[in-house]
Amino acid sequence: MSKLKTLSDDDLISISENFSEFLNIEISKRVSIKELDDIDLGITINYENDQLDVSVDVDLLFDELTDISEESLNMAVDNAYERLDSFIDENFRE
Repeated sequence: MSKLKTLSDDDLISISENFSEFLNIEISKRVSIKELDDIDLGITINYENDQLDVSVDVDLLFDELTDISEESLNMAVDNAYERLDSFIDENFRE
């Protein structure tokens, strides 16, 4: 795997926005957006010493009839991270 290029503030914004989109897509594959009363994606990006760390805190509020397992939601987050890895490899590697 090639080295991560030096990232600008615009690059970090792009990574955050795309990760948010990936998360929304993956979550919507597991639960209908109509069943969500609220979704809060707390994405944190830390970029120091040429090291990138992207973390997320997913807070979902479902309607009272929705039943979804935590395992299913964890799979959605894992899939979003895989998509993010591919996005970074394609766009931000030297």
